[in-house]
Amino acid sequence: MRALRLDDPIPPRLSAALGNLAGATDALATRIGAVEDHPEVTAPALEAVVSATELAPNGQSLSLSVLIAYTQATATDLLRALGVDRDPGNERVGQAAQTATERVTHETVLR
Repeated sequence: MRALRLDDPIPPRLSAALGNLAGATDALATRIGAVEDHPEVTAPALEAVVSATELAPNGQSLSLSVLIAYTQATATDLLRALGVDRDPGNERVGQAAQTATERVTHETVLR
């Protein structure tokens, strides 16, 4: 809402990240509480984290930072709903965010 009200610039890639998150949420519907890995949920959720986090260095707006954090938090919640314990879930999301940060840093160095 904030981004819309303030007309903050939001990169189109964030829409794709949120689309991945929505896909993971849809895939979760029949798997809630299953204590096993379901790549159809975890893969798009973690890819959403990577995609959104890659936007962080470019993001100068508070709205973008909030949306990136929301994406990371929601991915963690999706993993928890699958039955992944808190610490391993946080670790997986943290690893995905770290991958994105390293990728952006590497691309910046190559420029």
